[in-house]
Amino acid sequence: MNIVLITSERLCDFPPIITLLHTLDRLEHKVTLITAYRDPDFEKLTLEQTRHLCIAPAVDERLTRYYSNRIAASLAFRTERLLRSHHIRQIPKKFQTELNCADVVWILHENTFLLGGKAFADRMDSYLYTMYELCIKNGSVQKIYDYAASKALLTVVPEYNRAHIAKAYYALQHMPTIIPNKPLEHPREKNLPISDPDIAEKIAAIKAQKKKIVMYMGILSSERPLEPVIEAVNHMEGYVLAVLGGRTPYLDRLEKTMAGRFVYLGSVKPPYHLEVASHADVAYISYVANNRSINAVFCAPNKVYEFAGFGIPMLCNDNPGLKYTVEHSGMGICVPELTTAEITTALKQIDANAVVMGQAANNYYDSESVERTVMHTLEQYMKIKEGKHNK
Repeated sequence: MNIVLITSERLCDFPPIITLLHTLDRLEHKVTLITAYRDPDFEKLTLEQTRHLCIAPAVDERLTRYYSNRIAASLAFRTERLLRSHHIRQIPKKFQTELNCADVVWILHENTFLLGGKAFADRMDSYLYTMYELCIKNGSVQKIYDYAASKALLTVVPEYNRAHIAKAYYALQHMPTIIPNKPLEHPREKNLPISDPDIAEKIAAIKAQKKKIVMYMGILSSERPLEPVIEAVNHMEGYVLAVLGGRTPYLDRLEKTMAGRFVYLGSVKPPYHLEVASHADVAYISYVANNRSINAVFCAPNKVYEFAGFGIPMLCNDNPGLKYTVEHSGMGICVPELTTAEITTALKQIDANAVVMGQAANNYYDSESVERTVMHTLEQYMKIKEGKHNK
């Protein structure tokens, strides 16, 4: 099939989009990826069946650089969003030929519609739409989300509960299909060589102390609190919390208030984060709802699959997205409350059952097929599209 993918997001920020590109390439579909800017990571993917088109060559680095000054950071962020929105709105007109020739127009991520607006959605016909987040908000933002979902021939989500919530909330005619946030390729081997020399040195220093690594990997924000596990790990001998992720104001606060009580490794782009993840003894995964965030409650983190592929047991907080994957599958523990006592007890239980939990994690990873779910999604979409045209 001839498939056009459109997204506002950078590949380095969304491993599931990288996975989708690799999957479609392996299935030998002709793919055109259209983005606002030329993505610097695209060439590294070495895709045989995929080409990359864009509106603008590159975003000004001054607009994406992290600033310690909040006013400067806010101004840069808002300016970059305005420019990206302008570019997204040009896509239907500039790439009309590609859109008209496509068997499937597949729009990835809610931000693409949020930046493109109603006019962008109106110029898209018979599209497939992946919603990576579960965004239920108020006001004009929600109106765009509602409109985009209602116009799609078929929607895609990464998790079972989200499929049912989306169908009910958006009054969708068809049940969304599920493509899990699982990497297509995974090394599956523990203790891989680490390409980043600074991170490799920090990991080696921890191991030289003969301490086990509890690792957090991902976005650093208060929705994914680290304070409780820092407290717990510091009360236990033989453990160190290692944190991998991009620098944020939340990390700045942690480094001031809990200095010396955890190891900040730094950040790396996918897929090099897997090299680092392979050195974890326990993975820490937490999602706590802030600002009425249903997205956090029914989380569908790719890191569950990434750690599971290495057979690494997981320590999590209690929410449906983690309890009915991690704990239900026997690959870790979801603590009822993120307290020092609960986390300490859970770490002891994980240590005593690490081999069994590790095997359960490997089994969970092997139970899902990204290729199969992508094939099913395309089949469902084409069936709906053909039915629409035959009416």
